[in-house]
Order: sequence, then C-alpha cells, then structure tokens
Amino acid sequence: KLQKRLAIISHQQGVPPFQFVHCTGGIMAPVVSFAQCILAKEYPGMKGSKSPDFIDLWSLDRYQTEVGNQFGLPVADLIGAHTEPDIGSGSDPAPARSGIALCLLHDNIPMNAYGNPFVKWKLDEVKGEFGMADDNVVFKRYGQNGITSSDPKVVTSAYIKSDKILLTPVNRGKKGSFQTLDFTSLDLGPIKSARDAETGENLSNRLKGAKLTFFVKWHDYRLILLELRK
Repeated sequence: KLQKRLAIISHQQGVPPFQFVHCTGGIMAPVVSFAQCILAKEYPGMKGSKSPDFIDLWSLDRYQTEVGNQFGLPVADLIGAHTEPDIGSGSDPAPARSGIALCLLHDNIPMNAYGNPFVKWKLDEVKGEFGMADDNVVFKRYGQNGITSSDPKVVTSAYIKSDKILLTPVNRGKKGSFQTLDFTSLDLGPIKSARDAETGENLSNRLKGAKLTFFVKWHDYRLILLELRK
C-alpha cells in the first residue's frame, strides 16, 4: 500500500515516480509493480582478508536466481553494503571488482564499491563514454550470446551498438591466465580496433578476425571495447 500511495502522490504532483524497492527477503509482485528499480542482495558474509570474495560466495546460478534481472526492472546490486570495514577498504580493489564482475555479467548496477569507490567511478566513466544509456544498446548475457573462451571458467557478456561493442569477460577460475575469446557468433563484420576501455591498453595486435587473446586476473574482469569499421 505504501508503494502504491507513493506512486499516486507522485502522479498527482505531476512528477513521474522513480521508486526503489529493497526486497531483502524475496520479491513480492504487488510491491514491484509500482517500482522502477530493485535494490538487491546487501550480503554481509565475509570476514578477514583471506575469506572468499563474491565470486566464491555466489555461483552464477545462485546470482541469476536471487539477484539476476528477470523481473523486468533494472537491478541495483548493494555489493557488501554491511560488510566489515577492514574488507575491501584502502588500496585493495579485489573484493569490489569481484562484486562488480557479477554485475557486469548480468547487466546490473553496482550501488557501492565495497570500500573502494575508485573502481566504480572508473566503471561509470567507461559506461558513459560507451553510451550505455542509449536506446540502441543491446545486452547479450553469457551463455546466450555464443561467445566462447579457451577456459570455460571465463564467461563473457556483451553490450552491443551499431558501431562498437563492450565485452565483459570475467575469470571465475582460481588463477590469472591468457585467454582467447571467440565472438564469431556476434557476426560483427570487420573490426577497426580493440582496447581495454578501463586501462587504455591497445589490444588490436592481439586481434585475429573475431578472436582476441588477452590476460585476465583471477576473479576479475576486463572491459574490452571493439570499434567496428563503418
């Protein structure tokens, strides 16, 4: 009733409502029907620097089921909002990156950076330059886009526009390694260039047709930008 009343008041004031719903215990259809965004997860379960990170704690099946984006609304992931302050604080970006990696694979929005805001700020910058909010962006999730890797522990989702593609390979394995990504299934046509949109590293010399070889750290991601020839 509260969500319904808030929506009515907004419309009565001539303001389009924008309501977040935080369903910690479960999604309730009558509540979500009046929302524009879901706040998800808020998971507190790590202690000590040697504890598992988010990729250890959340399998892809579990994340897709409990968080995902299957309810027809944008999902904002509260990555470790109530974790202990010593985890992910200071200069260690690894816990934040493991949480953001899950967001990238599922087209979710990381709401905080687990004690390291610089990681999220850079991601926001990359998304802005790509034009992530444009109407012509198509998201294709791992397991549904046909993209393969030399290691099945590396999975990739893709954001696709007419002139460029942002690939988000995530290494769920226990060690960093060089990977060859095959995105022939996307049928992109001639590729002009390839680079890491986060670091600026030029990857064009590692591009062979619709295959790209690169290094990715364990439980980490890359933001690979492919520019297409017009």
